[in-house]
Amino acid sequence: MTEQIGSSERELVNIRNGEAVAASAVIREMAATVARLGREARNLRHEVATLRARVARGLKKRARKSTRSVPIPPVLVRLVREHIKEFGAAEDGWLFRAAQGGHLLSKEYGEAWKAARLTALTESEAASPLADVPYSLRHAGVSLWLESGVSPAEVARRAGHSIAVLFRFYAKAIHRSQKRSNDQIQRALEAAEHDT
Repeated sequence: MTEQIGSSERELVNIRNGEAVAASAVIREMAATVARLGREARNLRHEVATLRARVARGLKKRARKSTRSVPIPPVLVRLVREHIKEFGAAEDGWLFRAAQGGHLLSKEYGEAWKAARLTALTESEAASPLADVPYSLRHAGVSLWLESGVSPAEVARRAGHSIAVLFRFYAKAIHRSQKRSNDQIQRALEAAEHDT
């Protein structure tokens, strides 16, 4: 270490023992800061690369520049409009931005999500896997659509899934709606029988 600089080396740089020790402490702090900044820079480069890849890759299993229409109910349109009215949009058109400007990185919304869970959920709910990641909202939304009676074909279209993917990942929600479907069919058959 720098504390062990010999007298000949000190003569070359013309510093005293105490100065050499103090300088070594400063150098250690600087080295630690450089290492920390290097880690932060690597993390930031990874986040930026992830964001660029996410934006550049386009839609899953679709042509690179393809788009898809995502119909949303009027109540959600109202909420988005209120958000834009209150917070605006970035110059590049992005709706949600980082606190310091620029693209919102997963680290930032992950931290906000954790804080929101602690505020909104009971202690036992927060300790559970309930809505543990923001992506849980997508699953909850698709399940809600299915359980509210929206046809699986329409749910798949809105979610950007194939019917096969929908049935594979949301089979529980689909099976829960079977009783309701059976009841509807039963009522229709009874009504048809009654009419004849």
